Amino acid sequence: MSDDSPRTPTIEFADRLGKIWRFESHLPVNNMTGSVGAAVKVMYDPLHPNLAREVGRPIMKAAHTAVWYAIIVGLMALAFWPGLTSD
Repeated sequence: MSDDSPRTPTIEFADRLGKIWRFESHLPVNNMTGSVGAAVKVMYDPLHPNLAREVGRPIMKAAHTAVWYAIIVGLMALAFWPGLTSD
């Protein structure tokens, strides 16, 4: 798991040349990613392997995105709320 957030996994993979790359997943830990050595699918551009991402889990990705948008909209509503209610 990541040092920054105890609920997101650190994923390590080898590219076609055998070089090891590591990245922090932005998705939370699940049964598959919760154990050391678990196999996960990784998508990466061979020209830019440092931009690799975990493949799959579309429902979790959609939920994660929806939560972040809700937080942003909520913060913006709080910031502009006094101007909307004053005469």
